[in-house]
Amino acid sequence: MRVREKLLAFVETVPLLGSLYLLWKQHRMMAVTPHLVCRPGVTRICIEGAPRSANSFAVRMFEVANDVHIAHHTHSILNVWRALCYGVPVLILIRHPLDAIASSCVYHGRGAKGVDREVAAWILFYRYVERVRERVVLADFRTVVGDFNAVIEAVNGKFGTQFRLVEDVEAARQQVFEDIKRYSAQIGEGDDQVPMPTAEREQASAFYRALVSHHPRFHVAQELYDRLVARGDRR
Repeated sequence: MRVREKLLAFVETVPLLGSLYLLWKQHRMMAVTPHLVCRPGVTRICIEGAPRSANSFAVRMFEVANDVHIAHHTHSILNVWRALCYGVPVLILIRHPLDAIASSCVYHGRGAKGVDREVAAWILFYRYVERVRERVVLADFRTVVGDFNAVIEAVNGKFGTQFRLVEDVEAARQQVFEDIKRYSAQIGEGDDQVPMPTAEREQASAFYRALVSHHPRFHVAQELYDRLVARGDRR
């Protein structure tokens, strides 16, 4: 392992240093993808979550019924912070950390040493969400995938918005899955990277699930998840 890799590996294992490093990476990502960043007077809703928490599905389903600018897919608390500062409605997606983190490791091909980074990033994101919980709508993975109109209704109820519901949810769900597959093929993603369930991804995730579940900080993520979903809106 090179010196730089050793240094980053050390930084990622120290909570404070790791958090600062992750925030720096988030800032860089937002600079590279400005069209995904919340903008005052332009963005109508911010949809964010840790990677592999149905982000692609949620954004596409929302777009089926609402042709508006959405800030999304930065996986950054900085984007959420911007939205809250600008008074933009925020929808936070959450998935059980074991599932989300293992899936992200598969997608990025992290290897065993990359689990530290994924666990730290998940905890950093949802610790911030816990602090602003009363100012956002929290949507659980199962409800996002299974009853997306309930999620839109929760947003409208929370923020007094009038976003339209999806008229034919089942047809829209199937179309969204097809769109995700098509887009993944266009950008050259393999079967283990398509952001939807596949047999290949399930098989690959078993290795990482074992590593994540035995990670020394996994209990922090588990307890954080339990606190968040226990406060209602298991959406």
